[in-house]
Parts: sequence; C-alpha cells; structure tokens
Amino acid sequence: MISGYDVYRQFSSIRDDVERDRRNISEKILGLQGEVDKLLREQSGLFKKLAAFHVSAGVALPATVEQALDERKAKVASKKEEVGERTRLISVSKKQVAILDEKINALTAEIESEEAAIRERFMADERVKPIYVDLAAASQAHGDMNRALQAANEELAEKRLAFEKDELFVYLHKRKFGTPDYKGGLLPITRMLDRRLANSFNYVVQAADYDFLVARPGMIEDRIAARKPEHEKLQAQYDVLEAEYFDVTKPKRDELETLKEQRQQAIDSGKSHADALATINQFLADAALAEDADLKSIISNFADLLAKPDFQSKMRAMAEQTPSTEDDATVSRIQAIASEVATRDSQIDDEKRNLSSCESKLEGLRRIESEIDHNNWHATGHTFSGLNVGTLADAFLRDMMTDASVIGQLNDAHRDPPRPRPTPSSGDFGGGFGGSSSSSSSGGFGGFDDSSTTSSFGGSSSHTTTGGFGGD
Repeated sequence: MISGYDVYRQFSSIRDDVERDRRNISEKILGLQGEVDKLLREQSGLFKKLAAFHVSAGVALPATVEQALDERKAKVASKKEEVGERTRLISVSKKQVAILDEKINALTAEIESEEAAIRERFMADERVKPIYVDLAAASQAHGDMNRALQAANEELAEKRLAFEKDELFVYLHKRKFGTPDYKGGLLPITRMLDRRLANSFNYVVQAADYDFLVARPGMIEDRIAARKPEHEKLQAQYDVLEAEYFDVTKPKRDELETLKEQRQQAIDSGKSHADALATINQFLADAALAEDADLKSIISNFADLLAKPDFQSKMRAMAEQTPSTEDDATVSRIQAIASEVATRDSQIDDEKRNLSSCESKLEGLRRIESEIDHNNWHATGHTFSGLNVGTLADAFLRDMMTDASVIGQLNDAHRDPPRPRPTPSSGDFGGGFGGSSSSSSSGGFGGFDDSSTTSSFGGSSSHTTTGGFGGD
C-alpha cells in the first residue's frame, strides 16, 4: 500500500527528470547549432573574400548573416542564464515548504494531544452527555434522510421518463382522471371511453405510483426542514459547552492557520518560478528545433545560393582565372563547409527526434499528474494498493503503456480514505473546536499543492423536484 501523496510525488519527480532530459537534449542541439553558427560565420567571411575577387555571385547575403546570428545567440544565452536563477528560486521555495511542513506537523500534534486531554474532561461533563447523545442521534437521522432523498431523486430520474413517454398515461393524467378535478367533458360517452382506457392498463395504480414518485423527494425535504430547528438548537447548546472547554486552544489554532498561509505563499512562489522555468525550457526546445526560424533561414539561404545553376562551377572557374591561389582555397573551403553543415544537420535531426519523444512523454506525464490532482488522490488518506510506480512509469517511458493505460491502473489501484467515526462534531449541522480535523497534501512543481478539510454539523441541502407535465 502506497499513499496517494507519494504516488503524486514520484510521478512529479519522473516528470522533472524528463524535463531535465529535454533541456539537456535542447542544449546538445543548441551546441551543434553553435558549431553550425561558427561554420556559417566562416562561410560568410569567405563569401566576402570572394566578393573582393569580383566573383559574380549573390554576395549581398553575408552582410546580414552575422547580425542575425548574433541576435539569435544573445536570445538563447539570456534564457540559459535565467534557467539557473529560476532553478535556485524553486529550490528555495521547496526548502521553505519543507520547514513549514515540519512546524505545521509539530504544532498539529501538540494541538491534537492537548485537545485529546480536554475532550476526556469535556465528555465527562454531566451537561454534555445528554446533548451529545441527542445530537449524535439527530446527526444519524439527518444522514439517513439525506441518503433517502438522494435515492428518491435518483429513482425519480430513472423512472419518470417511462411514464411521461406513455401517450395514453399522459392523456389521462393531464385530464386528472380519477381525481375530483377530472376534466371528462360534458358528454357521458367521453367519460365512458376514458374509464375503459384507464381499465385497459390499470391507470389508477400507475397514477398513484407516479404521483408518489414525484412527491417523495419533496416529502423527505419537508421532514429534513422540520427536524432542522431542533437539530440546530442542540448544536448551539453543544457549541457553547465545547467553546467553554476548547477556546483555550484557539491561539494555537490561529498560529496553525498562519503557518498554513505562509506555506501556501511559498507553494505559490515556487509554482510561479516553475511555470517560468517551463516557459524557458519550451523556448530552448523551440530554439533547438529552429522554430525561431533565424538559423533555418540562414542555412536555407546559403544552401539556395550554392544550389543555383552552375554557381559552384562558375565560382571554381573564376577562382582558377586569377593568379592567386587564395581564392582557390576559399572556394574549396566554402564547399567543404557546406558538407560539414549538412553533417551537423543530420546529427541535429537525430536529436530533434529524441526531443520530440521527450515532448510526447511530458504531455503524457502532465495528463497523469492532472488526473491525480483532479481526483484529489494526493490528499491525506488516499492510498494505492499493489502499485509499483517505478515499474508503471518505466513501462510508460518505454512506450509499453499509454498515459490512458497508466491512469486506468491508478484508478483500479486507488483506495478512498477510511470513513471517520461519526461524532456530534463531525456531522452536518455546524461544528466546534474539538471536532474539526485538517489534512494537507503537497503537489504542483515536484509536489506543491495544498488542501484542507473540516467537517462538522451544519449546512443544508436543497433539492427541487417538479412533477406533472407542465400542463393542467
């Protein structure tokens, strides 16, 4: 059995590893592109030399190449510098959360220990005992009626359609057959035909069933409303006595809430930096994929220039016409650079496929984390039975399982928290200091999230059910 929080943390850690792999691949691609950058700068300079030898070629291109390369290099360098700072700030936020978690856990344990001792004295108070018993019984009855109301509404939703699609039933029901308000008309023959129709499918019994089906939710709601004032009166009496004993722990509970607020602020700060880091990683990945179009345009322009009809042969012929051998070496180097750039491009294409695979894995891991977060499986008390996260994640990363299959296995292995024992302070009509319980769980960037739950008597339930056919 593994806790939902640990499952969430492990998947978050795996996603962090894939994010890191993606960034490393991006940096490898950017390194290869840096080599291409140097080759293109060299090629640009060589074309300038050829221009000096009056080679008739499109040499206007190199004038803009270095500026474009410099601008692109500056963008990437700036983002790389920001990665380190964002990573440091995320680490600081995580440490703050860890420290606050320790303080929260220690203070919670202290409050619970103190309140446990208080509760013994509280429950021994002769004023409390009869109210406690009555309130517990009222809470149980309230819960039973709410469940009955839910069942009645579900039954109504399930069965009313069959009645309302029966045209003969609808016809007699609209005419209020079998009631003092029956609209049978003035002719006896009409009444006789209606009576025969009703007898043909036992309409009177079916109408009674239908009317009860429609009316039952409202009847239960009325019973709940009728019991509520007495229930609230008992709860108010109980709350006064409870406050008399438990108000002493209020300063510590206020301190606990302050710590929780500080923890949430640290979580929010860390998540903000994590979001910024994700944006930077995306920029670097896009740059590595040449989605910024700068490098792609430069390489393409040089390739187009060298691919012009007879350009290379003319360039070689012009070089041979000059007495100097320098331009011959220049032409050879331009052609060699084109080959080297093509080799680097091939290596870059291989790494781009790896990067694309990382992107796909990240999307799947985000969907898995989102599913855990959406279902609140990382909250306190949630567990997973017979689950090996490492094996599951490895199968996903090796493409042996889809993210949907992983989510399906998580759903099958998930176990809800055990139900708390009902007490007068954990029902549906209010609450008190002694009966509140809180739990927190962390998620988000590698585990930043926060949720707390409190339960007590109080609240109300409202359900509106309408019957009939919108007619008479």
